[in-house]
Amino acid sequence: MTETKSGCAHLIAGGFPPGSAAGHDHDYARLRLLGLLAEQDVPASVANDFADVEKWLPVSRLLITYVAGPYPDAAQCRAIQRWLEAGGHWLGLHGTSGGRAERVEGSRQRRTVKTEHHALLGSYFLTHPPICKIRVDVAAGDTSLTRGLAASFVVEDEPYFIELQDPGATRSLLTADYGPDATSPTIGTLYP
Repeated sequence: MTETKSGCAHLIAGGFPPGSAAGHDHDYARLRLLGLLAEQDVPASVANDFADVEKWLPVSRLLITYVAGPYPDAAQCRAIQRWLEAGGHWLGLHGTSGGRAERVEGSRQRRTVKTEHHALLGSYFLTHPPICKIRVDVAAGDTSLTRGLAASFVVEDEPYFIELQDPGATRSLLTADYGPDATSPTIGTLYP
């Protein structure tokens, strides 16, 4: 793969099936992310899914994904991995750690199926409780992503429960104790 081009980004924002909102406002997220990139004078290409990701990686330094359903297949994962190894950076937001869902007998809910992209991304989505207030603690304040943040702060958000794929190689930058009210019945039923 060719060397990544400094300063360009490729943004993937979309739902599944293609063209579907999948219950989320991808247009708003896409516009906000493009606006933030423009503020930093970062040119960007845009897609709704991973179908042509191999086309855009060689001219990008940053891959940003904000999806609800789309996920890279095995060949696309290999291309992303080669690109990451060549110096690319991937910012996976929202449902990026999700992916293909399967029906669970006796339940209306679906379970996310673990695929190649979870190992590559480093996380596997399990579930999320309802939107709630969360106290976030900065675990690593010496990084460019956390520099300048208070030691802790409160946000109202939709916390994600994820399974780290390689905990020993993972550096946590922020932590949160969601408290006893932020539980999900899917833990223990859909995900043992």
